[in-house]
Amino acid sequence: MLTSLQIFNAIEEYGDEALRKALHVNPSNYFTMLNTLCNMTNSALKLEHHRTALESAATEVPAAPRPATTQIKSGRNSDRLQE
Repeated sequence: MLTSLQIFNAIEEYGDEALRKALHVNPSNYFTMLNTLCNMTNSALKLEHHRTALESAATEVPAAPRPATTQIKSGRNSDRLQE
């Protein structure tokens, strides 16, 4: 979102004609700009999901710990375990 805001601020400050000229001189900058915009937006979305997950984890009531259980095997192998 910050990248898109910076792009719009640059257009507002320098005008859309300056952007058009810059992209006309070097058209590959268009793809670089779009790639940067997509990467930054993706990162912002991941950060928002992470924050939401942290907030929901903080509000959840922790489950009570389960008591430890021991399992006793029965059958022929149990005699060997006792030796």
